[in-house]
Amino acid sequence: MYYGICHRELVQGIVFSKIAQGKMDFNQFNTQMQECLVLMGIVESDSLCSGPQVKEKEAGDVGRFLNRILGLRVDKQNWIFSYFTECLETAVQGAKKEGRYNEGMLDITAASVQMVGTPRQIFREAAVGNSTTRHVVLNIDRGISWGMALKRLKNHGGSHDGFYVSRRDTWGKKLYILATQKENSTHLFKIARPNTGVSSFDEENTELLSKYAPISKEKAEKHWTEQYEKAQTHCIHGPHCKNGSSCTVGSRCYNIHLLCGGIVTLMSLLESTISRHAAKLQLTKAESTVRVVRVELDNGERVVGIRYPQILIPLAEKALQEQKMIENIQQTQIVLSNGLVASVPILKKPEPQISKAATEPETAVSQKCLTRAITPPVTIKNFFKPIYKVSNDVPGVSRAEMILLDETPDESARLQENQQDCILKEYQMSKPSKSVSGVVNPNKGIKRTFSGTSNNRVTKKPKQGNILMSFAKQTSKKEEKDMKTSACPICNTVFKTEMSNSELNQHIDNCILE
Repeated sequence: MYYGICHRELVQGIVFSKIAQGKMDFNQFNTQMQECLVLMGIVESDSLCSGPQVKEKEAGDVGRFLNRILGLRVDKQNWIFSYFTECLETAVQGAKKEGRYNEGMLDITAASVQMVGTPRQIFREAAVGNSTTRHVVLNIDRGISWGMALKRLKNHGGSHDGFYVSRRDTWGKKLYILATQKENSTHLFKIARPNTGVSSFDEENTELLSKYAPISKEKAEKHWTEQYEKAQTHCIHGPHCKNGSSCTVGSRCYNIHLLCGGIVTLMSLLESTISRHAAKLQLTKAESTVRVVRVELDNGERVVGIRYPQILIPLAEKALQEQKMIENIQQTQIVLSNGLVASVPILKKPEPQISKAATEPETAVSQKCLTRAITPPVTIKNFFKPIYKVSNDVPGVSRAEMILLDETPDESARLQENQQDCILKEYQMSKPSKSVSGVVNPNKGIKRTFSGTSNNRVTKKPKQGNILMSFAKQTSKKEEKDMKTSACPICNTVFKTEMSNSELNQHIDNCILE
């Protein structure tokens, strides 16, 4: 298409009226196509006068072409895309006529296609859900009978159309063909044989006449029918072929093996099996290639699958079983930290058992459990309780209140306040000869039984003394010190309290001198 636009030529095989629809002539159309190529950046604008040249990197990039036409105006998009689709359709039709067109799927066309037996399920280990893989065997009859040959000759009325016989013997016999002139050609012929049908390759007129000679219908009928019937069960080599029944060269009927159903997950396994055994089994190129085949049976049923050699199907099933076995072993093994492999036994699921109801006798109540259940737990509030020992003559505190000291925290706080009031009164009375009555030395530890379930006795940490009690002690000690009488350290004479320091010093000096 690029070449035709640059050289102002219409691509061969394209009908210009389909594109232009009478709106413009070819020169106007080609000028617009050149402008489109310039706007798309495929052709340089400076080269329009001297003859535009397409950039080498742009020549075969269809994706870039389709992307860049989006930058054009809508009318120009329609023109250039219509031109592109016409060029594409012409190229496809030419490739189909020459036998070079490949859709990626092989369509089998034959005189008769029948299914042999019933499909057999294979690869059961890889079946997932309702997806299964089936092995289908088809019998293909590609021959052309005498009646079909006459009908084909009637449809082609060329001057050189007719039956031909080989000038040389092939495998000890003559070969007979039907040559019909190809459409839109003056020197190419389509060749049809009684055993293999219509060939995909064309034969030129000169080669046809050099290899074959024309023959009449009456002479060709006998030999055509004979060759057609013998090719049903034997190859072209005859009954004494060294390959035996496995040889299908020139055979009219042959079987094709297809794998249909769930085969997508098995493609890697099937291809690896072919590559591993192709050389050993001497498979042909066609047998070694996995192709998708589409065929229509005589009853109208369509079958789609991949072509696979029959001899490799058991090998592929064995490879699949080995693969599943390796996966099961890997699932039951673990790699330890030291690199060793330890096997994990597979535990079988126990069969479900029907549970039967049973009535058990009542169990006696445990006294220990009962006590624990009804006894409140020990908390911070009931574990630490202050205890004060109060004598009988402490005013405001009775023996009954002393007994209830450990039971009610509120009573304990009230008794502590009463004792503090008593200590304050004693301190105000300032009687050094008397000790504070009703107060026990707070530094002395007192043992008590806390409210709990256990009978163990714990020793409580001595509490710190009250600050008023500390002042009372210091005052009493000072008064006792002052009340002590002083005496001479030499003669042990007791001094009077009214003596001054000077008199005391004089007395001591006299004792030393004496």
